[in-house]
Amino acid sequence: KLLQEACETGGSTFYGTGMNPGVNQILGVVCSADVAEIENITTIESVDVSCHHSADTWKEVGYGLPVDHPGLPDMLERYTRVFADSVLMMADCFDLTLDEVKFSYELGACTTDVDLGWYQLPEGSLGASYIKYQGMVGGVPKIETHLEWQMTPHTAPHWNIKGCYITQIKGDPVIYNKHLVLPGPGIDLSDPSSFASIGMTVTGMPALNAIKSVVAAPPGLLTSADLPLRGFAGRFK
Repeated sequence: KLLQEACETGGSTFYGTGMNPGVNQILGVVCSADVAEIENITTIESVDVSCHHSADTWKEVGYGLPVDHPGLPDMLERYTRVFADSVLMMADCFDLTLDEVKFSYELGACTTDVDLGWYQLPEGSLGASYIKYQGMVGGVPKIETHLEWQMTPHTAPHWNIKGCYITQIKGDPVIYNKHLVLPGPGIDLSDPSSFASIGMTVTGMPALNAIKSVVAAPPGLLTSADLPLRGFAGRFK
């Protein structure tokens, strides 16, 4: 509400996006175009985050703290609560009124000491997590965003990280879509920094590609539901 009022007062337009939240949820909506009846839609970010060398980020989210640290759940939710907005955006596109957006989590404890060079994870500390934001209707999850993060594979429990963004739709028909992002030709795939670099690119480009549409929009607060399809289009050389 504050942003909306500020934009109207100043005659400006505000649009927030990225890869996730952002494109991941747009893909969720687009993948429903050929579905007759939807029971549940879930978007999943399944990634190895060890190439994201931002120690302050991972300290804030609690990675490296003992998994039984009492403040860990609050740290996880405070840092990731923005993903509730992505559930609300999808619900808006589906004209579905949610009762609440529920947060839940599972923690992966390191089974050994892990030294990444730029970050240390003692045995028993948080090294992976599975977070869910679930849009609930009548006690049933209808629209969900999941974050499957792994700093190291040496955790219990351990998740099968797929290195991509996934849309799953239960309904008629069932949809399973994988959005796999890879560095361009000639890039050394064995270099973790390559994946870190492409991660920054796919986070920034949805905003850059939307500039023309955002400038053309009236003052106010925009979501991805407000932009035309061309607002998400990449540009040819």
